[in-house]
Amino acid sequence: MPGTTTTPGPGRESGRRARPLPPEERRLLIVHTATQMIRRDQALPSTRRIATESGIAEGTLFRAFTTKEALLDAIISATACPSPFWERTRHIDRTLPLRDRVYALAELLNDRFTEIFDVLGPLGVMGPPQHGPHPGCPSADDHDCLDPHHIRQHLYDVLGADAHTLRVPPDILVDALRFLSFAGSHPHINDGKLMTPHAIVDILLDGALPRAADIERPDEITALDTHRSTSLLSSHDSQPKGSPC
Repeated sequence: MPGTTTTPGPGRESGRRARPLPPEERRLLIVHTATQMIRRDQALPSTRRIATESGIAEGTLFRAFTTKEALLDAIISATACPSPFWERTRHIDRTLPLRDRVYALAELLNDRFTEIFDVLGPLGVMGPPQHGPHPGCPSADDHDCLDPHHIRQHLYDVLGADAHTLRVPPDILVDALRFLSFAGSHPHINDGKLMTPHAIVDILLDGALPRAADIERPDEITALDTHRSTSLLSSHDSQPKGSPC
């Protein structure tokens, strides 16, 4: 998953020391800055570099996080936190056609898994990350926020009334969407070929077998599918660095 360019965070200007911030905001700034550096460089930066990018002294960083391990725990917990993802799903327009809503959901899942792999791979985190206390967490008291049942309920809401029109139970569609999004964006599973949200949704909603209308126009469909097969898989020249999540 591609890294992102670090931009000056809240409370600081590029090349200048940050203005004084309340302790919780300062901790949030440090976690955000460190996370973006890890995604950009695909490596864990030193606390000195994190402090410099945050516009603070290294001593100030260690007043916010007493140890580097405490900072790493906050980074991992912030990355695992589902609250930003849930908030984005709430903004999916429920009046859109089902395919468009499922596609929007697939894009959000792809972005979430991409961020998780970008951050946790370089940190050597194996297995599902643990959601714990971290600055600015709106789910700090929600101990079930990563429970699979809890996750499904949020995703069901995007399907809305259309869930009853599906040929398969909605939990099957939701789980398949999650699993394909996970595998299709994992650098150690997809062989360097990102499975795009469009490809995932087409497979889930249309399947792989030709439809009756396709059989009546085989030449047109073959040409169309050749074009689509090259655009639905996004190839990467090299494998991203880092250990699998």
